[in-house]
Amino acid sequence: MTTLNGIANSIVSVIESVSPDVGKVTPGNPDIGRLTLEHFIAQFVIPRPGDVTRGQIRYWAVAYAGESAEYLTIALGAAKKAREVNWLVRFWMSWDDTSEPDFRDLLEAVTTAIDTNKSLLGTVMDHDACMVTLPNQGQGMVLGDYGCHAAEIRFRTLDEINLATQ
Repeated sequence: MTTLNGIANSIVSVIESVSPDVGKVTPGNPDIGRLTLEHFIAQFVIPRPGDVTRGQIRYWAVAYAGESAEYLTIALGAAKKAREVNWLVRFWMSWDDTSEPDFRDLLEAVTTAIDTNKSLLGTVMDHDACMVTLPNQGQGMVLGDYGCHAAEIRFRTLDEINLATQ
């Protein structure tokens, strides 16, 4: 059985494999409220691809979003637990006059990478197709002093755990 942390780390690896310019990816939600602006910039802002003189937020957070399970009896004294785990991948990218196409392309590339890696590097049996939503009616949000595009990728993984019963 792969742990939830193992699955989250495999999702991080799949996202990071898309491009060296994908940005920063973490297997959890950041505690943004406790950061000074200087620490925020150091943690979330990367050099803009093609223009290293300007910074840009490209940040992905992989979050556990709950689970459900069903027990399946295999034989006397043996059962399997079929577990469906919900995942939420949040993506923020700072915007400017030309960032919308890059935001869409990067979001599509990551979604395709997750969708085509059905076992998430061997950590799960399968997963549903990704669903992409734009929070705040697609109007974006502010992180630090940066206006950002924001997106959420949701999907559910499936794995089985062998159990001994009495």
